[in-house]
Amino acid sequence: MAFFHHSSIITWKNAPEVILIDTTHKTNRFRMPLVNIVGANANNKSFFIGAALIQSENTATFEWLLRLVRELYDRYGLAPPRVIITDADEALASAIRVVFPRP
Repeated sequence: MAFFHHSSIITWKNAPEVILIDTTHKTNRFRMPLVNIVGANANNKSFFIGAALIQSENTATFEWLLRLVRELYDRYGLAPPRVIITDADEALASAIRVVFPRP
């Protein structure tokens, strides 16, 4: 289940170059990881883009989520992010390489 709020997308359209993706580890009552997606603008201000509750932190799940993010980039005519900041999660890194391959 993923959530992207309209007002967040408006802000994101003005600063699509950098996104940060981080996952909390089973801290909610459903014991499901929560993925936060945050943007950063040229003034070093961060803003919320979206969030998702995922079943597990594996490559397939991250690919599903990143494909949703990619669809939003495509829908609004935005160039893919130039920088994606994450922790050292290899499953997430693998999914990024598949969904946002470098040219």
